[in-house]
Parts: sequence; structure tokens; C-alpha cells
Amino acid sequence: MPLWLRWLIGLHRSSVIVVFLLAIAMLIAYSSTVYTQHLWSRDYHKLKGLQRQEREMIAARENMRNYIARQAERPGAGLINKTSASTIFLQPAPRRRAQPVKPPVPEAEPQSSKPLGY
Repeated sequence: MPLWLRWLIGLHRSSVIVVFLLAIAMLIAYSSTVYTQHLWSRDYHKLKGLQRQEREMIAARENMRNYIARQAERPGAGLINKTSASTIFLQPAPRRRAQPVKPPVPEAEPQSSKPLGY
């Protein structure tokens, strides 16, 4: 065989290997992109669900706060308005010295009348 023909055959074989490796690399890149988009989409839907739950909880908390405020404003509730005359001031407790911490005393193991083994 002539040299130029052997060179073309070698070029053909090496180009087939290169194309095969490039195809594998392309499939890996494509599959990782699709998988990443799938994960992102799943987590995005989870985030949107959590945000919706947060809004619902805030609305429920505000409804409860309004309900409690309306109940407190009723005449028969027994509550009084906050004024400086109704404020209670407490004296702080006297300061005490810190008690030293005693180390734990190890307990003696009970003596067993049974044999430990044969």
C-alpha cells in the first residue's frame, strides 16, 4: 500500500474515534443539562408552594390577631385600656452569690452474688 493511503486510513480511524468521543461528551453534557433543569424546576415548584403556605399562615395569623382584638374590645371582656396608672412596676430580686458546682460523686457498683462466668 502506498504511504498516502495508509496515512488516510489512519486519519479515518482516528477521526472516527474522535467523533465517537465527542458524541459521548455531547450526550453527557446534554443529560447533565436536562437533569439540572429538572432539579431546578422541582425545587422551584417546592419554593413556590412554601411561599404560598407562608402567605396563608400570615393571613391566618392576622385573622386570629383581628379576632382576638375584636374580642378584647367587647364591653364584657373584662379588659382595661393600658394607661400609666395601671402599669405595675416590680422591684428586682436581690442579687445572690453563685453557688459552686460540686463534681458528681461516682456511685459504687453493687456486689453481685451471681458468678460472672464459668
